[in-house]
Order: sequence, then C-alpha cells, then structure tokens
Amino acid sequence: MTRFALSAVLAFAGAAAAQPKPAGEDLFPLEVGNVWTFKVSGQEDRFTIKVAAIEKAGDYECFRLEAFLRDRPVGTEHLLVAKNGVFRARTDKDDVTPPVAVLLFPLEKGKVWKGDYKLGGKAASATFTANTETVTVPAGKFDAYSVQADLTEMGGRVRTTLWYAPDVGIVKQTLEEGKRTLTLELEKFEKAAKKK
Repeated sequence: MTRFALSAVLAFAGAAAAQPKPAGEDLFPLEVGNVWTFKVSGQEDRFTIKVAAIEKAGDYECFRLEAFLRDRPVGTEHLLVAKNGVFRARTDKDDVTPPVAVLLFPLEKGKVWKGDYKLGGKAASATFTANTETVTVPAGKFDAYSVQADLTEMGGRVRTTLWYAPDVGIVKQTLEEGKRTLTLELEKFEKAAKKK
C-alpha cells in the first residue's frame, strides 16, 4: 500500500473535537475507538483504519487516524472539521499547508472543488467531484455519496474514488496510480464501546 493510498483512504475521514456537527458529518462517524476493516482486491490482506486519538496537528485540534495493513502500521493522518467541511492537516509527519478541504458541506451531487497546498514543503493540488451511487460490498448494500479526488503530490498523480454511507463512513475505495488499480471494500465497521 503506497503513501498515496493511505492518504487517499484517510483524507476523507475527520472531524475536530468539540465542534458543532455540520450537515454531512454523518458520512464518516468518528469517535476514538471506531474501526473500519476493508478487504483488499485480489489479496488476502486486510486494511484497517482506527480512530486512535484526539491531538494537535500544528494549530489544529484533530482526530488522528492510524492505518494498518496485515496488522502492521503503515501511516497516520490528522484531520479536522470546520463549519464548511473536513480539512486534511497532516499526513504522517508532513503538515498540509494550508489544510486542504477534502470534503465540503453540504455534500451534494455534482459539487466540484479544488485546493492548492504544500505537503512537506512541496507544492501539491487536488480536485474533488461528488456524486451519488448505490454500492454493494461484503458489509452490505449502501446508498452512498462518491467523491472522486485527483491528487498531485510528492511528484506523483493519483486518482481515487471513495464511497461514503451515512452513519457508516467509507464503504468502498478505488485507487488508480499509474497502470495499477486497487480496490478496498468494507467488511465491517466497529463502533467504539460506550463508556459507562
């Protein structure tokens, strides 16, 4: 799994602590302890995303998401939410300056937005396009929003599409990098245990 794959998977997940919930936040329910497990196309591997903690990334209070492939840590992402959307603030140890909007509220079919930023001090850009679609994955059938992202980062280009279902989050992702295409499909979503 490349760094681009991790960034793409994680880039759309996030919310800031102690912020009012904006319209659309239900597309990726975040709480420390939530875990998503995905089947990796053509492999026996499992890709897992866990909401690990709430912590600072630069000046921003963010959720830190950790990704695992075959139970081996492969990266982190720090994301925050503002009233107008979800913003990517850090990938692994590289800050995103300024944080780039990876999801704008309210999300609606046909919405397109762009962002120019620096990742690790190098120029980067992204274009996002939203749509609606029904998808079937091992975890079930979902009416979802899809978000296609065309990213230019660290000297490479990647196209990824993520499908979000309300109250579940990412249920599917495709990643195109060069001639290679990778698909992740949700097998299970585990909500954090309620505190007593």
